[in-house]
Amino acid sequence: MPIISYISKHYAETISNEQLAKITKYSITYQNRVFKQVYNMTPLAYLNSYRMKKSESLATNPSHLGNSKNQQSGWFP
Repeated sequence: MPIISYISKHYAETISNEQLAKITKYSITYQNRVFKQVYNMTPLAYLNSYRMKKSESLATNPSHLGNSKNQQSGWFP
């Protein structure tokens, strides 16, 4: 699914429903409905979940320092 690919490449950036709708060429409502049917969550909920997993991964990696972890995980620009 193009949304999953986009999120995996751009998760550290600000991502909106509007951006994702441009990628899929569907309305936000339809895009969210189909995504939720497949993944049991909305695209933005998936994005937050993806960021949490990345953040956890960075937190357990001692080669990353301080605030850069937050930036790399996409929580803070």
